[in-house]
Amino acid sequence: MFKKLLTVLIISLVFIACKKHVKTGKPHADGNYWSIKQFAQDQFNTFHNQPFTLQRIITVNGKSDTSYVSAFEMDWGYILKIFFESDISDQKYLDHYSFETFDDNITQSRTFYYQAIDDNLFTRKLQILVDPVNNRIHNIYIETSKHTRWGERDEKLYYSPVKEIQIQIYEKSFMSDPKDSLIEYRFM
Repeated sequence: MFKKLLTVLIISLVFIACKKHVKTGKPHADGNYWSIKQFAQDQFNTFHNQPFTLQRIITVNGKSDTSYVSAFEMDWGYILKIFFESDISDQKYLDHYSFETFDDNITQSRTFYYQAIDDNLFTRKLQILVDPVNNRIHNIYIETSKHTRWGERDEKLYYSPVKEIQIQIYEKSFMSDPKDSLIEYRFM
């Protein structure tokens, strides 16, 4: 719970300390929004075959289990599927998100922020924190939401390159009790 509050506090401080720099609906010259799929491919090309060991912490409804896993044995299919579902780079999403850029002089960072305009879009928020000098990504934060007559599923995704991966899922349906799960991978 403390980690969740800390993440929210950090994100809030970034927005408080930031100065609005640019606002536009089409941030890229090629007519697409930022692509999580292209970023994942870049991360794979940069770090493949690295012998990382990660601490895996799985928390379900408040009960945690910790283990260690090799990067070669992780369920990357599941992790990438969750993140890829939030991708908004397809041209069909143009003009369905507001886009803002914030520069933060205190942390020497730049934030790219996408907010869904349409209530029915799966990806609700996408925030990318980068170094303004070299555009290296510090972290990515994504919120998704899917509500149907049968239930709801909200996700909060976080990735900090070679530091941490978080997948938080809240599920609720009329047929079962609510389930709150958090999977964290911390690079050693």
